[in-house]
Amino acid sequence: MTVEEFSELHTESDRSLLAWIVPASLIVHVAAFAILPNRATPHPAPPPPLVIEVADIPAPEPPPPPPPPPEEPKPEPAAPEPQVAPTPQKMAAAPARTESRPTTQAQNDPPPSDEPPADFTGTVMSNDGPGIAVRAGSGGGGTGRGPATGPAPAKADPGPARPAGPRFVAARDLSKPPRAPVGLDGALERNYPTEAKRAGIAGKAVLRVKILPDGRVGGVERVSESYPGFGEACEKTVRSAPWEPPIDREGAPVGTEITYTCRFEVRS
Repeated sequence: MTVEEFSELHTESDRSLLAWIVPASLIVHVAAFAILPNRATPHPAPPPPLVIEVADIPAPEPPPPPPPPPEEPKPEPAAPEPQVAPTPQKMAAAPARTESRPTTQAQNDPPPSDEPPADFTGTVMSNDGPGIAVRAGSGGGGTGRGPATGPAPAKADPGPARPAGPRFVAARDLSKPPRAPVGLDGALERNYPTEAKRAGIAGKAVLRVKILPDGRVGGVERVSESYPGFGEACEKTVRSAPWEPPIDREGAPVGTEITYTCRFEVRS
């Protein structure tokens, strides 16, 4: 083999080797570059597990109640005022009684009295049959108004003399009380309210009546009535005729005030 042949053979061998070395080198370098970053970059450590603790928190205590308001001091009771004894007044001497009766004791209206008026039972209505049967009730004592004692007060400017009014005496001072006139049964029957009569309604009416010394009926006050119209019927009845006048303890006719009751009874 000649030198030229050996050189040519050696040159082809080097070329063939280079053809294998260059690709293999490239593959090795690519693999190295692919592996080196994974090794150079450290993997981060996993985070620690999250732990949640649950604790019971006590509820806040309620605020304390407000203090009670201070009590107001009670006012001390005032000392009672000393009572002054009234100055006694001299009573005027009563005028002597005469047969003609002094006009100083006469008064037009009876003064008030604390004595409760007595009850005069009046007329009673009943329906015992086809018609209206009427029977008179029993009478009783009444109360009047007594006169003021002592002379009448003097007037600053006396005018012309005025006629004296009737003298009223309380029932307790009478020797004979007034008496209702005969025939009140018929008067009450005529004055009986038509509606109440047809319906057979029972009840009563109470009046306060002034009887004058001549037996006439003076003022009348309707105290009460259990059904409308009973008071008016009772008043018309007591005014229908004169009464027997009341008599005082000296035997003289005087005025007085009584309570009169008209009773309306229904009987089956």
